[in-house]
Amino acid sequence: MPYTIRIAHQQKSFIVEENETILDAATRQNFDIPHSCCEGICGSCEGQVIDGIVHYDETEHLVIDAEERAQGRALFCSAKACSDLLIDVPGMGVPAKQNIKSYTYTLQSLQLLKENIYQAFLLPIDKKITYFAGQYINVSLPGQESKPFSIANAPNHQGLLELHIRRQSDNLFAQQLIDHLQTHKTLTFEGPLGNCYYHPKPNMPSILLAVGTGFAPIKAILEEAFKNPSPHELSLFWAGKYPYDLYQMELAQQWEQTYKNFRFVPILASAETSLSWPGIYGNIIDIALDYYPNLAQHHIYFGGPIQLTMDGLEHFVANGAQTCYMYSDVFDFM
Repeated sequence: MPYTIRIAHQQKSFIVEENETILDAATRQNFDIPHSCCEGICGSCEGQVIDGIVHYDETEHLVIDAEERAQGRALFCSAKACSDLLIDVPGMGVPAKQNIKSYTYTLQSLQLLKENIYQAFLLPIDKKITYFAGQYINVSLPGQESKPFSIANAPNHQGLLELHIRRQSDNLFAQQLIDHLQTHKTLTFEGPLGNCYYHPKPNMPSILLAVGTGFAPIKAILEEAFKNPSPHELSLFWAGKYPYDLYQMELAQQWEQTYKNFRFVPILASAETSLSWPGIYGNIIDIALDYYPNLAQHHIYFGGPIQLTMDGLEHFVANGAQTCYMYSDVFDFM
């Protein structure tokens, strides 16, 4: 199971696989952690684990003792992640850009779901992208700067990708993307990108918040979670201004009937926008806190505008949430 390693003061992160040392994972992804002996003896790779948990296969030979380890000191040539981490390493170098690949997919179908929200399904022409549920791609159109779109489905054997696209008068790229798909039936993109993806470990309840089409990555994460049954609760809070902003509400309601550990809370911002509404009204952050006043030991996922993540950081941390268990694409740009 992969974990995300965030770097303090750098707004950068990388992924470490289960049973991989943090130094090996960093080196593989072009992060430069100072090191020498690679056996935990010299201390060149020593740093601080600010948030999260690491373990060592053996500790007898380490240059740091049990008390220092308890205080968060770590030797990254030997330390392995037990959770997502926030670390600080003096002298660490970070890559300027991630290594990403280009792909071309062909359109399988494009349909209007609700109002101005389209669902596109695409299949690989030759090679298929490998990604984690919740990641995104950068979509390219001729003569345009690429734009990010979340993959709305969990990985599958066919390589099928699902995108949710909101066509708006003030979003020229989205209009052109829909026209391009309808006309050319192909799509070129780069990826995968992002560190907001499904984390089954540590085994804790998950809270997922989405606003509008921010549901796309959350949908992928939930699909992946449903593949791996767990007794822990999954709670989806999905908000919008109008009922059609919750454009796959029937799917979420079906999940609630199918999976006993899944809760769905549909939210509209104001009662003025709908005369009949099966959900509740209010602010998504406030409502989530009503359900979960103590957020310690919870995974928390954000899908939607930047402000959703920033409000969540402010209020959820004050109610016990740990930043290393909070996931948002916004963190990639902070």
